[in-house]
Amino acid sequence: MKYISRDPMNMEMDKNAVPACHVESGETVCVQTYDAMRGKIVDETGTKWFGKYTTNPCAGPIFVDGAEPGDTLKVEVIDIVPQGPCFTTCSPGFGAYPDRVLGDVVHMLPIEDGKIVWSEDLKIPMKTMIGTIGVAPAGDPIPTIWPAAHGGNMDCTQIKPGAALYLPVQVEGALLFMGDVHALMGDGEVMGAGAEVGAEITVKLSVEKHSIPCVLVDVDDILYTVESFPTLEQCCQTAVWDMANIIAAKNGINTDEAGMLCSLVGDLTVCQIVDPQPTVRFGVAKKYIKNC
Repeated sequence: MKYISRDPMNMEMDKNAVPACHVESGETVCVQTYDAMRGKIVDETGTKWFGKYTTNPCAGPIFVDGAEPGDTLKVEVIDIVPQGPCFTTCSPGFGAYPDRVLGDVVHMLPIEDGKIVWSEDLKIPMKTMIGTIGVAPAGDPIPTIWPAAHGGNMDCTQIKPGAALYLPVQVEGALLFMGDVHALMGDGEVMGAGAEVGAEITVKLSVEKHSIPCVLVDVDDILYTVESFPTLEQCCQTAVWDMANIIAAKNGINTDEAGMLCSLVGDLTVCQIVDPQPTVRFGVAKKYIKNC
């Protein structure tokens, strides 16, 4: 198994980035990552690092041999092991109620026996997930804080151990980047941070010779379409439309029928509302999708 260091940091997903390593399709890789604040925050004084416009560093990229534009990169998340200090933050001008935030705050979050320690009397089970993961776009570089069709800073809680993430390959080798792990995060990431932590991520990477309409996540017997656009309305409409087309093709029905089925069995969830574009996911249990 190959091992990839968190250095050098990547602040953009760029087709011209020098690969950290080459892997064959089907190979497993262990990737070390920084937390979203580049390892700078170690105590409550870490607010001095706010506003530096250098959040969400990513490790990589990983060049996957045989991946070509139009293919799909399957990323199986095998394990996520937190490393180093864990914390959450808030700051005026940011989050769900930006004009009402009282001040810059860092709240350190020790991890004990698989639980996040909020306080002496409140400990929350850890649920690790990858906040930022994506492939290089075919066009200009995209900052790692930005979610879009290539993946990026989606903050989707379902990208967790046991999940299979599917990304549309846009350049030769795919060039996979990842970072911004959370030991815990609620859907929406409403104050702009989860339980931010560095980590070691173990993934298996495979090239599939077919195209997909958008980022997909397959976990817990549910298939999710994931979309990021300038508005939540665009995200919702497109994520549902993507799923309706998948179901229509798989089940041999038209998109009206597929949409009605989605109304009965689908779940539309906001992943995050704090990045440069919001992200939503739309999930349907695979038992309702033929040959899925």
